[in-house]
Amino acid sequence: MQDIPAPRRTGRWPFRRGSPPPLAETLWRIRVTVPDTPGALARLTARLGRLRVNILALDVHPLAEGAVDELVIRAPADLAENTLVNALIEGGGGDVRVAPAAVSALADEPTRAVLLATWLAEDPDDLPRVLHQLLSGAELSWVEHEHTEALDGGSLRLRHPDGGTFLAERPGLAFTPAEFARARAMITLAHRLPPPPGRMVQLGERTAVLRRARPQDLDGLLDLHARCSPETLRRRYLGAPQTSRRALRTLVSRWSTHTLLALCDTEVVGTGSVFWDGDSAEVAFLVRDDWQNRGLGRELLRRLVDTAVAGQVRSICLHTYADNTAVLHLARLLGHPVRRSIADGVLTLELAPAAAVTR
Repeated sequence: MQDIPAPRRTGRWPFRRGSPPPLAETLWRIRVTVPDTPGALARLTARLGRLRVNILALDVHPLAEGAVDELVIRAPADLAENTLVNALIEGGGGDVRVAPAAVSALADEPTRAVLLATWLAEDPDDLPRVLHQLLSGAELSWVEHEHTEALDGGSLRLRHPDGGTFLAERPGLAFTPAEFARARAMITLAHRLPPPPGRMVQLGERTAVLRRARPQDLDGLLDLHARCSPETLRRRYLGAPQTSRRALRTLVSRWSTHTLLALCDTEVVGTGSVFWDGDSAEVAFLVRDDWQNRGLGRELLRRLVDTAVAGQVRSICLHTYADNTAVLHLARLLGHPVRRSIADGVLTLELAPAAAVTR
């Protein structure tokens, strides 16, 4: 009997002769308010079906009146966003929000919450970023002297056990009780976890420990500024240094600013901060004179930029004097494209992250 040759592997899924190739498709995430009436969801999904849309995931969040439905759909690639929005409105939906989605969006909300909790387990100081991810589309801020907690439509206040309140705002799209409960659980978890240990870095013959700043580090931060030369402070603050206790207190607030400290034994020998501004961030750092030219500035800047990139910002800015070529050299070593601009003797370096860092 003659041997039958084995079929060649082409790397493609076999189709029947004459069958059309698969259509290109796109994933979308949808958030829509649906009336609390029988058949409301059925009418919405039927309208989507006319567009050859396949619903892959659905989460329902009951409200006092109606419900907020979150869907992940697979749609033909040529389906325009405005066509999708109009179909949802025609199907009886309100407060429609649509956005392109990645495959990771197929994870349901409980699964996503567990993933975010693992971030906190690694670093409780990641709480603001976790809340921002959890409360999709919300603007998050920290109110130091407020101690309230409330769920009011598109405004959400979450009290921290140590004092202060996280304020989340999402105009036009109300928060759900489920979102409130999950955010509350994240804050409780972060409060119960111990602070992460510092990371030791070897800088020639010296060793420093880098860790997040705490409110109790204010005196150490004041001492660092007192022991820096006027020229070092001038380069950091581009003019009159802001070294008062009141000015520096914001840098050691655990939630309003991401500030790193470099310590040798108990002395603060360097510091750096990330200042968030929507989808951009500014970084700045300061190294005590006797610790300069040892690699500490490079280490601080690298970790600050990594933090900003992990926050999924689109641009990262650093301001210094135009003659500060050392900072320009450090920025180029980070591996991100750098754009320079000079105005009134101040050099602005804008780093464009190649891609958002994900864990």
